[in-house]
Amino acid sequence: GSCNHGYFLSGTVCQAWAGSCQNGQLRPQAQRTADNQCGDCNAGYGLFGTVCQACSSFADAASCPTERCVWSGSACEACSSFADAASCPTERCVWSGSACEACSSFAD
Repeated sequence: GSCNHGYFLSGTVCQAWAGSCQNGQLRPQAQRTADNQCGDCNAGYGLFGTVCQACSSFADAASCPTERCVWSGSACEACSSFADAASCPTERCVWSGSACEACSSFAD
């Protein structure tokens, strides 16, 4: 037998891949191929494979995940690490009036 995407065969029963995602949200059910697979990360964290890691843990511009982090020229940083409108990098972040936030924090 076989199961729909996001499920695995356990004996004769299809079971959902499940788990949790520290510092983010699990992938949509149909995209999971194992337990504990992150699909999106909270502000200040970037997706590394299927795990959310702090922006500061990425060592270079090539690995800095641009969905929630920004390369400052010397470090991978969370948008929230920029203290004012002038320093908030507008190519990846937006100044909300009181804080520098990841563009992906805002709904369409």
